[in-house]
Amino acid sequence: MLQFAKNVASLVRQHDNRGVDLSLQTALAVHGINYVPDPTTPYIEYVQNEEAIDLLQFPRQTLTFLSGDCDDLSILYAAMLQAVSVETAFVTVPRHIYVAIKLGMDVDTAARTFARPDDLIVRDDTVWLPVEVTRTQQPFSHAWEVGARLWRQHEPRDEANFAELAEAWQEFAPVGLPGDDTVPLPELEPLRAAYVDELVAVVDSEIEERAGELLARIEGGARGPRVFNRVGTLYARFGRFGEARGHFESAVALGEYTPALFNLGNIHLVDGDLLQALELYQRAHERSPQNSSVLLGLVQVHERLRNQREADRFYQELVAVAPAVAERHGSVDVDSSGTVRASEGQEVLLWED
Repeated sequence: MLQFAKNVASLVRQHDNRGVDLSLQTALAVHGINYVPDPTTPYIEYVQNEEAIDLLQFPRQTLTFLSGDCDDLSILYAAMLQAVSVETAFVTVPRHIYVAIKLGMDVDTAARTFARPDDLIVRDDTVWLPVEVTRTQQPFSHAWEVGARLWRQHEPRDEANFAELAEAWQEFAPVGLPGDDTVPLPELEPLRAAYVDELVAVVDSEIEERAGELLARIEGGARGPRVFNRVGTLYARFGRFGEARGHFESAVALGEYTPALFNLGNIHLVDGDLLQALELYQRAHERSPQNSSVLLGLVQVHERLRNQREADRFYQELVAVAPAVAERHGSVDVDSSGTVRASEGQEVLLWED
């Protein structure tokens, strides 16, 4: 089963869209096992009968049978995602169970990124995306919509339960199925095609309406740098960097607008044009010296250019201004003199509205 999950994760890496949350991309790729009722005791009957013992399949069995009911598919879906380091939770509502995946973004970023933030679950400042796993014959966006609707319907009535697997495993240790762990590997080409189609559909659904409204404003005469920048950030947050670039350039052409300078610098950083990225970050920094996003951009571009002294200097400024942003980039190094240094960490792309 682990090999199966890693094949799916490898597929995601081959078609990685840097603008889309990696956990969401992986969930899109895993989506697609057939749904059939459990032949012994379907979950819907089990929860109505306190004396019933439900038949739960191990993930490997569900992969082998290519079928299962909502509890089997939830177990499989969560297990495959956990196997590639995507955190998951089980959501139970009356007569049903499904899965939520943990996104790698904070609440504010999620609110700016998604067209319908109410379709997400927020718990303790952590953002989760609900997925109705039995809707495998429907687009991923439909499975997401149904999962969100079930949560909104039942959570206010105190009828929804949320159990993070990482926490549950502290009390109930995970177990495996004895014997050979080999399962049939998927045919990668159909899986690749399905994944790309799903990714494009989700991105389009998040972008099209909002982009249309902003572009209509531009056509109506609202041609200031802010509106061009907003269109650009909308495309950039979903990896449409080519389309984003033109709008950022239009914004910068109208004046030294700090968010657009920074965002255009990000585009050049993604493209590997480091000197141009540095120039744009520096121009943004001159206008807004305490902007945490700009400081992070300067740290990252100097790291890529191997200018460690400059990276350290801007990292110290970033820690002072926004320690949480610094922590997202990587761990803080402190040398023998007590000086805070930048430690080359995960590259983070922020976008300024």
